[in-house]
Amino acid sequence: MPVNLGFNAIDSHLLNQNTPRAAESVIIAGYFLNTFQAAIYITAKAKQLLGSYMINNDILRRIRTIFDLTDEKIISTFALSQCEISTDQLANFFKEKDDSAYQAIEDVQFSSFLNGLITAKRGPSEGPARENEQELTNNMIFNKVKIALSLKAEEVISILELAELSLDKHELSALFRNVSNKHYKNCSDEVLSAFLKGLKIKSQ
Repeated sequence: MPVNLGFNAIDSHLLNQNTPRAAESVIIAGYFLNTFQAAIYITAKAKQLLGSYMINNDILRRIRTIFDLTDEKIISTFALSQCEISTDQLANFFKEKDDSAYQAIEDVQFSSFLNGLITAKRGPSEGPARENEQELTNNMIFNKVKIALSLKAEEVISILELAELSLDKHELSALFRNVSNKHYKNCSDEVLSAFLKGLKIKSQ
């Protein structure tokens, strides 16, 4: 199947759909396109349908500022979840996107950082270690930071209000439900960004 034809077919089939099932269909369709260019497109399209648009590098940069993390602390946080990041890699994570040395943080890498952040903030948990997810959504990122800080619903709502965003408990809980739950709602960039902004304001 020609790549352009494949892209058009996918977009046409999934037009106005915004569900995890639609995203799954996009991922499956990628096998039939079978090109590197298609793989990039498929990943971006699937994450869009799942409601995740924010770039991991930008989120890590904001988390570093919120918690005033040194490079050494960030590297050790990755390591807490079995992900080894070198000093050079970390430096490349924080370069501008138009820099030839820029390196995008893969979802599985960022998942390891967030799981490491949970361990760093709350201590090691009993039982098996957290598994680093291969793919992340805004909902998952939001939830992991919330867990790391042991935040209750009322506290999260207050933090969002610092960034001038109002959600009630029902709207907030919908973001943290299982993706298969009928009340599940995608976490938009606006909500995740407001949460990070609120945390920054609270930390000042």
